[in-house]
Amino acid sequence: MDTNTESMEISEIPYSEGWYNVLRQRLGEGICRRLGIYAVPSGSLLSVVIPVYNERHTLMDLVNRVRAVPVRKEIILVDDGSKDGTRDLLKEVEQSPPNDEYNTIRVFFHD
Repeated sequence: MDTNTESMEISEIPYSEGWYNVLRQRLGEGICRRLGIYAVPSGSLLSVVIPVYNERHTLMDLVNRVRAVPVRKEIILVDDGSKDGTRDLLKEVEQSPPNDEYNTIRVFFHD
């Protein structure tokens, strides 16, 4: 078995058909299925809806974790009347959109 880590790297875009095919060849289809490894069809857009209420201390960590997943997505943040400064933080997030090809962020305020 080749233990050279360079030969184990995958140059394909994560979750693309090419990425999945490389993993399927290396691991086998059964293992991929059990591990939840699959390809996301190109052109797909995942909508991630996140309800928010008084999350000033955890909001940015959550948003950054969701943004880090390398799948094209829209992140929809819905504030439900926060009173701890979360609304101000959401307004900042709304004013500074992400500079990457994977993420779009939309913010809604429910009063």
